[in-house]
Amino acid sequence: LRPATLPAPRRSRSRSRHLKIAAVIALWALSIVGFVAWLQRPAQVLRASGPDGVVVARDGELTWTLNLALDPEDKESWLPPTASQPGVVSWRDDRTCVFKPVGELPPGAELTLAFPQELRAFGGFRFPEQAAPSFRVRTLPALAIDDAGVAAAPTFGKASISLALSRVPADPAILLDAVTVTPTAVLSKAILDGRLQLTGDFMSGTTYHIAIDAGTTGHADDRPTAWQGDVDVPQRTPGARLAAGVGRTIALEAVNLPWLVVENGNGDRETVRFPAPEGDAPVSAELPNWLLIAGENRLHLRWQGGEGEVVVTRRDLPLTPEDGAPALLGGTLPVVSAH
Repeated sequence: LRPATLPAPRRSRSRSRHLKIAAVIALWALSIVGFVAWLQRPAQVLRASGPDGVVVARDGELTWTLNLALDPEDKESWLPPTASQPGVVSWRDDRTCVFKPVGELPPGAELTLAFPQELRAFGGFRFPEQAAPSFRVRTLPALAIDDAGVAAAPTFGKASISLALSRVPADPAILLDAVTVTPTAVLSKAILDGRLQLTGDFMSGTTYHIAIDAGTTGHADDRPTAWQGDVDVPQRTPGARLAAGVGRTIALEAVNLPWLVVENGNGDRETVRFPAPEGDAPVSAELPNWLLIAGENRLHLRWQGGEGEVVVTRRDLPLTPEDGAPALLGGTLPVVSAH
């Protein structure tokens, strides 16, 4: 026989019921705590974003944006940020803050914009405690001339004056328009490799006064700092070259040379003398044809303090009736090409 099952004591059933009630109360308390914590958490989500650690224009507006809107019915609480440079800080709308400089920011300056800790978004949201955002930006250094200038006068071609720049402007035309040269010269102006390059008909052995006006038009970052200085253009380096490419005669051009010696491959030599120049303009003189043989000729040029080489090709063509009386006698006419 199996023993009869006895009913559970009343005290055990009562304890089980109390445990269930306690569990429900604990769950309710945890829910309240979690709900309160959730309510507190949004108070830390206000954020601001905008230019930070970058280079900005000296004369432009700067804007920063909140991720949450300010209370449109409580504009007195729209506390503006503070700026370290003279300017007006205002709210364009309930999320956008604008800084507009008074006049222009200084070149090479730092601007700090700090939002107030007391700022509140709609619903009471705020910045993280003791961590109100602060932004720092900087402006470009002044656009200025960095050296006294370097002039070059090649043997042939246009002379040039080069001035080093502190930086390259975004709009070079503003700087180029501000340049004046005395005495007046026909120039081409350009910015190459961070330098202001002036190329034109500068006279060698002449001092030129270069002036750059600070100007009042265009963006502040592109307007140069006023500058002036004198630059000496040196004498052209003496030298010679072939003046004619193709023809019945061939000529040599020279700069700052009264004469030079021409020697062919056979060792034959001839002294070529040049007329007196006017200024530093090249002058020319005819190269004797007797130095040339049919075909390719390599001629060595020597002058005081320098030397060079040219290659001349001579072709002997039959004379034609158009050449006049010499054609009746027969013979050939030398035609040369050179490089």
